[in-house]
Amino acid sequence: AIALLSTLCLAPGGIGGADQIKSVFTHVKSILEVDVGANKHASANSKSLKLEALSLVRNMLSSHKHNATDMKDALLSILLPELCKSVREDWYKVISEALRTLIEVPPLVVAGSTSKEDLDKVASSLYDAIEPRLAEHDIDQEIKECALSATASLVSVLHGSLTDDQKKKLFEMVLERLKNESTRIAAIKTLSKIG
Repeated sequence: AIALLSTLCLAPGGIGGADQIKSVFTHVKSILEVDVGANKHASANSKSLKLEALSLVRNMLSSHKHNATDMKDALLSILLPELCKSVREDWYKVISEALRTLIEVPPLVVAGSTSKEDLDKVASSLYDAIEPRLAEHDIDQEIKECALSATASLVSVLHGSLTDDQKKKLFEMVLERLKNESTRIAAIKTLSKIG
């Protein structure tokens, strides 16, 4: 069902209007809320399902087949907190996909005619989700690169909603990644997108 919905994102009209988007996001939220640690038997299946659900959301957010305001309203009212929590999962693939999904949020909220207050809330939520992963050193290379890309999206689009301290901290961490050989190219891409 998730794969079918992902494919539907490419069709004219996408998965539908506001009601259909809310319905999909509500079901995805129930998938993302499952505590993998609570049920050892469902652990592998839950992780894979979360990965597929995040991929669906990323496809929906990046698709231009849906009304941006409908998508933004459903995202802010239903799913954004769960997306931000997914960045704190323990499986690197889920973390990376959650960060890739968060990359799509800033352009969408701006396209969806969002108020200054909502932009500030979204920027704060995204910062709180991305910053700890950007700061970590002993994590998978894919997570480091996705955190840099998410930082680029956040700063380039929602810089006006971030505090000076938040921007300063993010730039300091990007500079630190620039000095590291394994993350240098990703950091250069980040600075290029921000600039």
